Amino acid sequence: MKTLKRQTPKGEVEYKRTSDSDASNLVKIGWSYCPKTEWKENIRDFGKEKIAKEPTEAKPKKSKKTKQKAEN
Repeated sequence: MKTLKRQTPKGEVEYKRTSDSDASNLVKIGWSYCPKTEWKENIRDFGKEKIAKEPTEAKPKKSKKTKQKAEN
């Protein structure tokens, strides 16, 4: 999958997700490749509220138990 965009005559940006073979054909007629993150921010996640992650407390590390040799 490839992410493409183009500028419409009205000045709007249009995004499209297509297969690799379709993308190569669309680039020939005026579309250009763009990062997938740009598509995610402007199309997929548009209007969604971003939730800030709160830092979590670090869990205490477990200490390794030493193995005692069995006495015969």
